[in-house]
Amino acid sequence: AIRNGGRGGGADTAPRRRDARLDRKGRAIMKTTTLLGLALVGLLASVPLAGNAQYQQRGGERVPSFYGGIGGGYYDADGDADNFDINDDNAAWRAYAGVTFIPWLGVEGFYADFGDIGGSGADIDVDGWGLAAVAQWPIGNFAPYLKLGNFWWDRDGSSPFGPGSDNGNDWFGGGGVRFNLASNVDLRVEYARFQFDDVDADSGWIDVQFRF
Repeated sequence: AIRNGGRGGGADTAPRRRDARLDRKGRAIMKTTTLLGLALVGLLASVPLAGNAQYQQRGGERVPSFYGGIGGGYYDADGDADNFDINDDNAAWRAYAGVTFIPWLGVEGFYADFGDIGGSGADIDVDGWGLAAVAQWPIGNFAPYLKLGNFWWDRDGSSPFGPGSDNGNDWFGGGGVRFNLASNVDLRVEYARFQFDDVDADSGWIDVQFRF
């Protein structure tokens, strides 16, 4: 919850509302993690494991290789922050860097700024850092991929009770397709689902990526 100077009313219902939110959040996390886990297993099982043949050239470079990029997105957020309903959408941006160890597996770190979102009497500003495992399946000049990781967020807010802030971390997951545009330039189109405590955010992204 966003910490502030105080608030009045609803004290007798707050614990029940909190328990209900935690229960919904737990079920959502379990469902998302299970689906992404099954998808990752299916993707990895479909990739031939042929020893040294896996360490083949990709886009003119041999893996392991490094990459970085920047992109923009749009997201829809729904939930509640400190007992205030949040239901809004906004643009976002991110910058990221990663390493591909072998053609089908890598690790990626990023910074994302989700800007301001609001609702009934309150608004919040969210940004943070993330780290994810990325599983991909290179096929010619494109590669479908899935990612699963953790996002460490900071949240500043304002309400009728004054300003406040908090921070935390939640799992996130998503997937997309990477298209090779040139020998070292890619375009990525991605969907990802984030959580900022009791606020869920469904997002779409377009990134320009450079490989080194």
